[in-house]
Amino acid sequence: MCGIWGIYKIDQHDYDQSIINKLNKIQAHRGPDESDYYQDNNVILSNQRLSIMDPLNGTQPFISDDLVVIQNGEIYNYLELKAELKSLGCEFKTNCDTEVILKSYEMWGQDFVKKLNGMFAIAIFDKRKNSLFLYRDRVGVKPLYIYKNDKFIAFASEIKTLLPLLDKREVNLEAIHHFLSFNYIPSPITAFKNINHLEAGTYIEFNNQKITKNIWWDLAKIRVNQNISLDQASDDILYLLEEATKIRLRSDVEVAGFL
Repeated sequence: MCGIWGIYKIDQHDYDQSIINKLNKIQAHRGPDESDYYQDNNVILSNQRLSIMDPLNGTQPFISDDLVVIQNGEIYNYLELKAELKSLGCEFKTNCDTEVILKSYEMWGQDFVKKLNGMFAIAIFDKRKNSLFLYRDRVGVKPLYIYKNDKFIAFASEIKTLLPLLDKREVNLEAIHHFLSFNYIPSPITAFKNINHLEAGTYIEFNNQKITKNIWWDLAKIRVNQNISLDQASDDILYLLEEATKIRLRSDVEVAGFL
C-alpha cells in the first residue's frame, strides 16, 4: 500500500524528532517494510514503504543534487520510460519505479506526469526552485490530503496523519450537509475544515506563499472516435483490458488480485 507525508515550511520553523516519529508511527501500517525521511530547512518528506519494486534498492526518498522524490503507488510503464530515458543518456542505479519518476522530472520537467501510466500520489521537492510539487493520478486511485496554515503546508496519504499538526480540529459543516444529502462527501472537501483532497488528475506547486494548481488530465476533454463499428469497439475493449492486466502484473514480489 505505502504511504507518504510531508511538510513544506513557510516560516522556516524547525520540527523536532518527536513529531516526525509520531507522524511516521500513525502511517506505519501503510508501509510495514521500511520507513525513511528527508529533512532540511525547507521541507520534511517521509515515506512508509511496502516493498514491491526492487525491494533491496528502492528505499525512499530518492535524492539527487537538486531533487527529493517520494511516492505512494506504482508506475506500470516504468520499464518503457526507463528505456526511453536511457536512450536520452540517463543512467540508473536501481530497478525501482521511483527512480524513473526522478529521472523523468529531470528530463521533461513538471509535465512529466503526462507520460506516466499508473496509480500514484507523488511529492517532488525541487531545491533549485524551492518548490514542492504534489501529483495525483488520473482518477484518484491513490489518496492525498492537504492542510495549510500560515506556518506550513502539510500533506499525507491519510487524514489522521495530519491531525496532530492542526491548530484546531473543526468539523466542515458543508461536508456534513453533503454527506446527509448524498451519502458521500464530494472532493475536494473532507469532514475536517481546512483539510482537502488533492483532486484526481491534478498537480499543485507550492512556492513560498504562492500556490499554483494545474489540471493535467481531464476525462471530459478526451476525444472519442465515434466512427467505429460495434465489432471494432468490442475488440478494442478486450485488447485494452488484457494489456491493462498484463502491465499490472509487473512486480519483484508475488502478485495477488481481487474483484
